Amino acid sequence: MSNSSFRRDGCLYGDNALFVEEVYEGYEKCANALPDGWGELFTRIEEGKPEDSDRGGTDYEACSSGTSVSPKVWGLIDFFRSHGHIAADLDPLGLTERVGLGHEEYLSSIDPNKDGSLWQKSGFSLDRLLEKLKKIYCGKIGFEFMYIRSNEERTWLQNKIENMRLECAGKEKRELLFHLQETELFEQFLHVKYPGYKRFSVEGGDVLIVALEEIISLSPSLGVQEIVIGMSHRGRLSVLTKVMKKPYVAMLHEFSGGMAYPSELNVTGDVKYHLGYSSDREVQGEVIHLSLAYNPSHLESVNPVVMGRVKGKIDSGLSVLGVLVHGDAAFIGQGVVAEGLNIGGVEGYTTGGIVHIVVNNQVGFTTSPNSARTSLYCSDVARIIDAPVFHVNGDDPEAVVAVTKLAMEYRDKFKKDVVIDVVCYRRYGHNEGDEPMFTQPLMYKCIAQHRTVAGSYGDKLVAEGVVSTQEIEEFRKKFRAELDKAHAAVSAYKPMKADWFEGCWKGLRYAVPGCFDDYMSDTGVAGERLLALMEAMCSIPEGISLDKKVSRMLNARLNGVKSDSIDWGAGEALAFASLLAENKRVRLSGEDCGRGLSRTAMQG
Repeated sequence: MSNSSFRRDGCLYGDNALFVEEVYEGYEKCANALPDGWGELFTRIEEGKPEDSDRGGTDYEACSSGTSVSPKVWGLIDFFRSHGHIAADLDPLGLTERVGLGHEEYLSSIDPNKDGSLWQKSGFSLDRLLEKLKKIYCGKIGFEFMYIRSNEERTWLQNKIENMRLECAGKEKRELLFHLQETELFEQFLHVKYPGYKRFSVEGGDVLIVALEEIISLSPSLGVQEIVIGMSHRGRLSVLTKVMKKPYVAMLHEFSGGMAYPSELNVTGDVKYHLGYSSDREVQGEVIHLSLAYNPSHLESVNPVVMGRVKGKIDSGLSVLGVLVHGDAAFIGQGVVAEGLNIGGVEGYTTGGIVHIVVNNQVGFTTSPNSARTSLYCSDVARIIDAPVFHVNGDDPEAVVAVTKLAMEYRDKFKKDVVIDVVCYRRYGHNEGDEPMFTQPLMYKCIAQHRTVAGSYGDKLVAEGVVSTQEIEEFRKKFRAELDKAHAAVSAYKPMKADWFEGCWKGLRYAVPGCFDDYMSDTGVAGERLLALMEAMCSIPEGISLDKKVSRMLNARLNGVKSDSIDWGAGEALAFASLLAENKRVRLSGEDCGRGLSRTAMQG
């Protein structure tokens, strides 16, 4: 067994660490007694040449050129890679008890004097190694990726994670702060002006806006031309205004009882938090088209709609990104989520990878997580497709930006789904008419005293000297004035168009008698042409021996065309053949269509 075989099998990963340690102890006693390949592997390690490319760029000072790292140390490192997320600081409310990792067994087995020149040559201590491992894997982000079967993906993620820059530049910090300030002020404005109205506030999960803005900002550099977003009601109004750029006056008009569409369209409309929107945003000199899909009250039902739209646009030659925003209870609780994850990688349904954002406010209506699921995380369903999951503390906007960048880069490279689990909270009840103190009194006592993320992040930037308190107040004053101006204009506002009649849908109108006369065409096919098509379908290539039943069926179909008497199956085959002969695509999707489900079977 060669070293390359060891790399392919991932023998040094945390799950195998104890086994490898036993083999290594045998190597120390008698290297020649080991099976083929093991002695060579350990010799290379002790010579400071691990050459295990699957391990990725740990970038620890301990792994610098010329130092050796024993399997025990690798076991410790991989233990943190695999399980560090369990001890990560994810809950902004601090109500979730942080557990220990149980890595003491690894520590007690490591002898700095025995396990290679790691400590002596580099001056890198075990304490420093632990400090760095905890900072990377047990901080405000919890990474789940070591269960992924692809060595290439694991290695890529290790390199990215262990060299990740968590702190944003000064300019980016200011932008993050003002995104959060706008979101908070808009929600508070609605809370004051329209008390008791259902709006399903994003407050507590404000960083959803930060994540979406980061996705849009990164899209041009990754070649994305269009983004299709699907989400439920939570935070939708802020997404419509802040992200999709629906005018504030239009939103306030609807809160005041106005319709979202021109009256001449004669449509009944829907509640504000179901409506979609489309817009174009200029980003880095490129125009990105955004579509927010309309949404029913049925959670996660919009997922296959978004996936289908993305698939159709990709087939049309566009570079399209799908983004799905979920709630924690719905993501683990609704079967359509698992169905969508599963089919998204199947040929004929591929979407190029969906970015999933879970707004994990740690409660489903009034149900606590321990009463809603048996899994550790609400995101565990994503493991079925080997999708990486990045858990992040919703009170750390810069950590949210970091994992969003990582998610976008992963999706771009591997064309696979990726999950961002934003652990946050819900400042009010399920809707603004609900009193959460009845069902979650301890949580909401804590929330009532908890500083908003816009406030706490603003304090942080003031302390860093990135922005002044005066600048923040001036920004808030200016934005409040903008909202007041929009509110004053509501009475005179009249919607002039429906955005869903724009773009490729422009020109659509209500059907009236006779309006399709100009579009009618002869869809028939000449008998001679049908016979030629059936003869082609029934022609058996040389060297192929048909099943007797199939042969009889084909002969019956050919004779049926000749005698002007065909069955349903023959008619369907001829219809498909006539389209294919004209270079028109035919899509047969699903088990029943591909098999040709019989009428008898359908009735059974």
